[in-house]
Amino acid sequence: MDVSKLPYHHPSPWDTPIEPTSLPAMFAATAQRAPDAPIVHFLGREYSYRESFTQARRFAEGLKAAGIQKGDRIGLFLPNAPIYIAAYYGAMMAGAVVVNFSPLYSVDELAWQVEDSGTRLLVTMDVPELLGTALKVLDGSALETLVVGKLSDMLPSLKGFALRIFGRSKIAKLPARGDVKLWSSIQRPWNWPSDRTLIGEGMAQLVPDDLALLQYTGGTTGRPKGAMLSHANLSMNARQVAAINPFGDADKE
Repeated sequence: MDVSKLPYHHPSPWDTPIEPTSLPAMFAATAQRAPDAPIVHFLGREYSYRESFTQARRFAEGLKAAGIQKGDRIGLFLPNAPIYIAAYYGAMMAGAVVVNFSPLYSVDELAWQVEDSGTRLLVTMDVPELLGTALKVLDGSALETLVVGKLSDMLPSLKGFALRIFGRSKIAKLPARGDVKLWSSIQRPWNWPSDRTLIGEGMAQLVPDDLALLQYTGGTTGRPKGAMLSHANLSMNARQVAAINPFGDADKE
């Protein structure tokens, strides 16, 4: 069959060449081209590409200071929140492999996937349901470190203040122990360095075929299996979507 003769109604040619790259390189290119463009809106607060990129850079540097090396597994036990963007790209900037975990997992489900993936460090939030599960997994598995982000830091100033003052029951208290680290954009904790905004500085050397993500999928029978996705898999898929989007710009990932 000559596919060139089949009906095709998208604005970009079906044979548009797409060069593979790494996800941090894509993120850096967009942050450099449009630093003030919004990347996410969260409960009344807008985050720009510059802000999210800077947070990802800090997290990557914190991981390196903690001894995380290329290929190490970094787990994300998070809902849809701004910290996810920083942790996702920051882990990859450090050369680590991201492992996504559903925030709805039980202790047993999370513990099994932590062990199966070899996750060394897990990122979560100070929400009671999430932190309680993560602490039990930390105590009962080979997981080494738990990094906890503060929900109040991610909100607009007044909402964050109100949560800290009037919503204390909705905030989980962090235990005082060495393997639990606070991630706060206000208190400059953990391994975060001082502000540095030079794009690309300190990134791990990545090639498109490097493993980027382990995405567990339930399938039909047995335990979930971790699908191995490379930077090429993810970056090319993102560009394919951009190329066939009639409302967007294919040159802007």
